[in-house]
Amino acid sequence: EAYKQVEGTLADTPGAYGWTAAMTAIKAIQTAGANAKGDDIRAAMAKLDFVSPIGRIHFDSRGDANTSPRIMVFRDKAFRLVVD
Repeated sequence: EAYKQVEGTLADTPGAYGWTAAMTAIKAIQTAGANAKGDDIRAAMAKLDFVSPIGRIHFDSRGDANTSPRIMVFRDKAFRLVVD
């Protein structure tokens, strides 16, 4: 919904992944603070937990993103979620 508010349309697959990557970085930087260094941002990112166009974003103890694969098809002039 946030993407739709800004762009006026639902995100296509590349847009959804790009928006999610950017928002993950932005949220980590905002959380870490104005004078944060790389380690501070990394620590803030490890604590993130939010819902994005590709689903819930959060990280495990190794720093790997815990997201579920999604399968979409393009039908009737729109992407449709098949598996979530």
